[in-house]
Amino acid sequence: PKLVGIGIGVPAVVNSETMEVISSNPLNWSGPAPFGAIVKEQVRSPVLVTQRVMAAAWAEHTFGNARGADSMVFARFGSGV
Repeated sequence: PKLVGIGIGVPAVVNSETMEVISSNPLNWSGPAPFGAIVKEQVRSPVLVTQRVMAAAWAEHTFGNARGADSMVFARFGSGV
């Protein structure tokens, strides 16, 4: 099957337009870094880089229990709360 694209959710502050990872407290890292451009160059397919909770909310709305809902609330609580 043909690869149609790659979606990457990272635990970081992300600029989804430029696909840059700006900084990440969980990873103890600061950037920015052109993460999406690096991946896109290697795989030669469309790439989307976004914050991991945004990716999880999108997946829930597209494939999960919220599929087809007009609106939803997605909340994630982790060790940083």
